[in-house]
Amino acid sequence: MSAGGSDEPGGAVGLPGRPRSIDQLPAAFQESYWRFHDAAYDRYWGFAWQALGCSHADADDAADAAFAGIGKEWLRMQSMKNPAGFAWRILKNRIEDVRRKRKKQPVPMDPMDLTAFEPDPDDSAEDPYHQLTQRIVVHEAMRHLTERQRDVLNMTTRLEYTDQETAAIMGVTPNTVRTTRSQATQKLTRLLASATDHPDGRTS
Repeated sequence: MSAGGSDEPGGAVGLPGRPRSIDQLPAAFQESYWRFHDAAYDRYWGFAWQALGCSHADADDAADAAFAGIGKEWLRMQSMKNPAGFAWRILKNRIEDVRRKRKKQPVPMDPMDLTAFEPDPDDSAEDPYHQLTQRIVVHEAMRHLTERQRDVLNMTTRLEYTDQETAAIMGVTPNTVRTTRSQATQKLTRLLASATDHPDGRTS
């Protein structure tokens, strides 16, 4: 999927022209782009780093490609209802591009960050086999969340972004972040509780 196009969130109204390099835009647009870049780059890079298996090189590639795409669309983005959401989708697409290039699988959240959702520990908690089983169960449960739910949990739990920071990155409201996290937490709690009834780790 290309960075632009009508299937992206926050569709543009007007200014449909072809993408341009950021250094070809008027000074005011260049300045606004670099303000956005400076405010968002570290958090975009951090999300890409986590999503791509904690690889600095892959995170560099994804974040740099995302901002190159955002720069090309910056003029058109000025008329969008949700430019932050559009930029976020560009980042997600560039992460997928790097993942395909490297032939990597999506990286679920480390279950150590989800201890609050795991079943109560028992005497076997220190057993390596039990720990491996729990890791598999949590990874499987994460697959049942929506993309937005996984993103919110990753950013607010693993990367420790605030609700306001997460909302700004994703182009949503802080209330949406809180609601999404609550829904994800409740769903994980149910999935992980039901998994204890299945020794093989099934969550359905």
